[in-house]
Amino acid sequence: MKRRKGIYWVTPNARDGYLHILGYVAEKFGPKVCEQVRSRIDAALERIAASPRLGRRRPDIVSNPEVRFWSVRPSLIGYRIREGHVEILMIERGERDLAMLLGRRRSSS
Repeated sequence: MKRRKGIYWVTPNARDGYLHILGYVAEKFGPKVCEQVRSRIDAALERIAASPRLGRRRPDIVSNPEVRFWSVRPSLIGYRIREGHVEILMIERGERDLAMLLGRRRSSS
């Protein structure tokens, strides 16, 4: 069975979070673990793009029902489905204040 490919766009906020995570992991655990984390996040982005309804809503983080989340422990990817693509809003470690980083300022978007 052929896997459906989807399109995703990464916002600057999400790119910054992604790079921050990889920098932290490389410094703390080394390049081998960093590559494993990068691989897992990249695979999750592909999976979200191919099947965007997999993620779940998190009203505890953001009130906007369009925003969904997918976990790549210990990180969380926040995104919304757009016409023809998925918009990746954030990629952050789960212990961060995600509502502050994303939710409350995005609820009216």
